[in-house]
Formats: sequence, structure tokens, C-alpha cells
Amino acid sequence: MDQVRELTNCLPGRYWAYGAGVDLDASFRDTDGHLINRRRQFGNMVLARWPLLMSRNHLLPKLHLGNALSLQRSALETIVDIPGGPCRIVSVHLAHASDTELETQIARLREIANTVIFDGGAWSGVDLPEPWTLDGGPAPEP
Repeated sequence: MDQVRELTNCLPGRYWAYGAGVDLDASFRDTDGHLINRRRQFGNMVLARWPLLMSRNHLLPKLHLGNALSLQRSALETIVDIPGGPCRIVSVHLAHASDTELETQIARLREIANTVIFDGGAWSGVDLPEPWTLDGGPAPEP
């Protein structure tokens, strides 16, 4: 089931962003031999009543845990244009099978939180070619 599509269909008046941590090929050929291109994904989503000015996906550290299931995790960073001004929201689903993996993911989240205000967001600059500015400039930093 495409859960992103299902959720957005149930909430058509909401803005949304999705970021996959896991993205696998799940394509197949139908009975006529036509390629049905599809992806099997696992990630995070943000739904909001206000515009999502920017989103970007940060991959978190992943360890090989031997026999235990270990999935690539990510943190979906968004800038939401709330009435009081832009607000940074991060959606995350941390690992739970290993304390070491969890601790490395939390350390990476702290690093992201301490650097996002300095790195210019998903895109930045003032000398930008026209295609990049057709829908406005870079998102404001909260």
C-alpha cells in the first residue's frame, strides 16, 4: 500500500512532504510484458495545514546488526510557514534494535540541529539562475 498517497487522499487540504530512508526497486512486468515501475519505501512524512516552504532528508547512521533487522533511518527536516513566522519541524523514526545505533543517530541529530542555521537550507544564494527563482527564493530560516 502507498501510505503517503492514502494519507494525502484522506487529507486533501494539507501540505505534505515525504522523505524515504529506504528506497528499493519493487518493479515488475505485467502479463503483457510492460514494465510497472514502482518503489518500496520506508521513511518519514510531515503533514501541515500551512505551506511547507522547504524539506530535505538527512540520512542517519546505520549499523550492520548481524541477524537483526536494521533499516536505514532518516530525519525529514521541513520549514513550515506558520502564522507566527517560519518554524523548523523534523520528523524522525529512530532505530530501536541497538543502543549503539540509537546513540549514533541521536549524536547525528544533535549535529544537524547545531548546523542547520549555518548551512543555508536546501538551497541558498543570491546570484541564482531564473529557473530557481520562478517560485520565489530560498526558504526563510527560522
